[in-house]
Amino acid sequence: MFYWKSPMTPEGLYPDHDFICLMKLKPTLRYTKGDKLITHLGAEYSTRLGVVRHLILATLALATLVATREAAAGPPTGYQCSPGSTKMGVGCVCPSRYTSEQDGEGTAVCRAKPSAPRPVPRSPSPVVVAPPPRLPVVRAPTAKITLAASGSWKLAAGSSLELKPDIDRFSLASPLGLIRSEQGQILEDLIESTLDSEAEKADYLFRLAELYGQQSRYWREKGDPVKAKDYLVKANKSYSAVVGNAAFRNFPKLDSALFGHATLLEQSRYSLEARKAYERLIKDFPNSKHVPDAYLAFADYFFASNDLPNAETYYLKVLKYPTSTAYVFATYKQAFVHYRAQRYQEAIEMFFKVVELGKGGKQPATLVRSAQQGFVRAYAEIGKPDMAYPAFHRLDAAQAVTMEAELGSIYVALARHDKAAIVYAALITDRPDDDRGCAWQSALARASFLAGGGQLRTVDVCVSEIDSTKTWARTNSIDIK
Repeated sequence: MFYWKSPMTPEGLYPDHDFICLMKLKPTLRYTKGDKLITHLGAEYSTRLGVVRHLILATLALATLVATREAAAGPPTGYQCSPGSTKMGVGCVCPSRYTSEQDGEGTAVCRAKPSAPRPVPRSPSPVVVAPPPRLPVVRAPTAKITLAASGSWKLAAGSSLELKPDIDRFSLASPLGLIRSEQGQILEDLIESTLDSEAEKADYLFRLAELYGQQSRYWREKGDPVKAKDYLVKANKSYSAVVGNAAFRNFPKLDSALFGHATLLEQSRYSLEARKAYERLIKDFPNSKHVPDAYLAFADYFFASNDLPNAETYYLKVLKYPTSTAYVFATYKQAFVHYRAQRYQEAIEMFFKVVELGKGGKQPATLVRSAQQGFVRAYAEIGKPDMAYPAFHRLDAAQAVTMEAELGSIYVALARHDKAAIVYAALITDRPDDDRGCAWQSALARASFLAGGGQLRTVDVCVSEIDSTKTWARTNSIDIK
């Protein structure tokens, strides 16, 4: 008898799976109707082989899924049928991890098999600590000294190294030459003889303001603050005459006058007035070439106030103008925002971008060098010391060794002496004849001693560095022989 969902068989016969029954049912129906039988032995087998194979695989996958769920959920406490029993029907099978039993009422139950006793773990083998590897030595004359912690010695904690931008956007301008004072006098005479209603007057005032601003910067760079301030006041007065006069509202360079006026106010430390001028520039001249610089001014203001969210908002506004002169400096400062927010990977990528943009003298050398130092500082937080040189070489091959030595110094300051030892050992191994080798040798000796927790250690030090090493040992309560 064929069935679909309710298996019932006479005594002595086992039930077939639905899939098997279906395969038996179809040929029987064909035979009854007089149709050609499908035996899977002829040519039609090849055409149906793929279908059958997929059905078999699907059946196996379904059985595996059911077994997995049964094992996860645990067995039911009782069945209404018992495997191998005709009294209550057949067809119920316990999961493999359980055995079929009958309770007192004849109901089949699945009981967990007794678990094998867990093996008793063996005692771990004693850990053998390998002796520290022999440290590399430079080719300069060296001597062996022994360092040992005294009774009052304790390992000093690392200092917090704050990473700050060491340049501002005003310091990136090219140096100026001396401007003859006669030029200013000529413009002053023209302004005196020109009416406000004449279009030329706004241009004369603007040119005079720019001239005085350049003279103020020149004397500031020359170290004469008195003359610099005098010309700064004159420049602000001329700019105010342009941007504050309604008669000049159609002046074609009014946006440049607003920007120059705001910049000088900022340099004069009139921050509130400067921000108002920048806001007017952004509002009245949204398409001006000076808008990115105005955004940069706001970003720097918030960065100096340690308001990182607002600083980042405005730096990102600047970065929407990749052709702007403010773009690279905004990238540089955004890297510092990432660093302060402890997004070190993003900081590394931004510093790297600044260095790339500055290659070939396209950016001031001071900006590029500062970005390299920021890259090293961020690398110290997440980078591997033994992979430092390849990373620095990719950034700037000419400065890679210098940056690697800087990384060692940073690790020392942060009391990460094990990493410092790795860096200095690599420097000495790769460049035993370097002029800085003896300094690296001393740093390696100190770092390896401190990384060992002050335990007795014999190290190599250049003969020329013995006195400085002794001074360091006495200062830090370390015995030296």
